[in-house]
Amino acid sequence: MLGTLFNHSHFMALENAIEELKTNEIFQKALFTYAQETRDINSKWEALAEKIALNHFGKARFKVTLPNLKIAPIVPENERIYINAANQIEYVPQIVIPKLNAYADFSDFSNWVPYCDRLTYWILGDDRSTGYSEPSHPKVKLVFVDSLLNGLRSKGLLDVVEKIQQLVNTHNRLLDHKAPAGI
Repeated sequence: MLGTLFNHSHFMALENAIEELKTNEIFQKALFTYAQETRDINSKWEALAEKIALNHFGKARFKVTLPNLKIAPIVPENERIYINAANQIEYVPQIVIPKLNAYADFSDFSNWVPYCDRLTYWILGDDRSTGYSEPSHPKVKLVFVDSLLNGLRSKGLLDVVEKIQQLVNTHNRLLDHKAPAGI
């Protein structure tokens, strides 16, 4: 339960709930290692999401700067991308953002929705529990990894499917870590 309150990180939840852990060296090392592993999984997921986008959409642009200077990770490329006279992208049909889990921070959607028709989050870990509520904006859609895997399987991209499944397993093992001994 605490993990859902702190971006699904059980270490962050504990640190915020128990004040003494903020100065506990063993715990802080474990938190640092957890953060490094999470960043590593996130960067691998972003790279795989780019491969999925190319297979799913045919053509896509990556790390596109929008008028508000935010960087859209994945923009499927088609004729409906509006480019102004200064050769800057003003509006796109869809923006895809890879996220690690269903409890990721979706509050950034307000940065994206003014510049697209649909904002799609590709979620690596389907860790929703009872009472979970998705972002309620009409342009926002969550797509979980199982849907992506089904599409890749139907296209025969089993090597990408295997890499994603390995990453899902790594992510699940990370979430199952126990608090370090000696605290």
